[in-house]
Amino acid sequence: MDSINIPVTTVSPLENVTRLNGFIRASTTGGSRERGYYSNGIVRPYDRSCIVQYTIKGCGETWVGNRRWRVPEGRAFINIINRVDTGYRYPRDEERTWRFVTFTFIDGNVRELFGELIARFGPVYDLSRSHDALTRIAERIDRRQGQVYSLSESSSIYSAIEAMLLDSVTIDDTRERGIVNRIHELVEKRVRSVDSIRFGVGEAAEMLGYSREHLSRLYRDATGRTLKVYIDFARVEYIRELLELNDCATTARLVGMDSPANLTAYFKRCTGMTPSEYKSSGELASWL
Repeated sequence: MDSINIPVTTVSPLENVTRLNGFIRASTTGGSRERGYYSNGIVRPYDRSCIVQYTIKGCGETWVGNRRWRVPEGRAFINIINRVDTGYRYPRDEERTWRFVTFTFIDGNVRELFGELIARFGPVYDLSRSHDALTRIAERIDRRQGQVYSLSESSSIYSAIEAMLLDSVTIDDTRERGIVNRIHELVEKRVRSVDSIRFGVGEAAEMLGYSREHLSRLYRDATGRTLKVYIDFARVEYIRELLELNDCATTARLVGMDSPANLTAYFKRCTGMTPSEYKSSGELASWL
């Protein structure tokens, strides 16, 4: 592993101000020795710093608990160094050179902010749109090796990188909301078709250009519920409308079911009531 490691000294290190206290520019490649590049909170219990590690080329890996993320070119991960359920490493199945820069921060509210970001959005962020700005910051630190930073200089670097992370979250939020809206529009349309009962997660994924697994995970992460549950909910809402005007046999035919018995079984599985029980009561408890 080839690297430069620059400890950064900041004057007046006030505890209530987050400051830069380290910078690494490194490259690591495949091979038995290099695969030892690894960090985990268990082995660094006294390190209270946090890092933003940005991949310039190749790919790294980070994890929180049992979930692991690849960190390819243009993406960065954040890590609270002594948090015991997290870490990062050179991936075991990689052969490419991994080139990255690491910014280390300490004190202030950085641990709280990074903890909140990891809890809400995970540890990996797309900073490709900030590549030029990150490169300029790294080059600036390179040129000033060993020099003491003023508190305002150090804090400005942290503020700039913090803004990049938060901007990334805002953009990703907007993108996710757009995809969820497209899913809802598709579901609302398809469950009202004559073959409604044949529509499911697989067809939704195919029509939207995703794999079934990816679309399901995206929807669950964005809404907190599964896509199958939402499709069932939308279909039952349509069945309820049909039952207001039709008998069970006609309603079954309109949604593509073979018999009233199948409609009854499906409706009860989803709602806990049969269609006749619903029609007699006129009410259906919220079940989504």
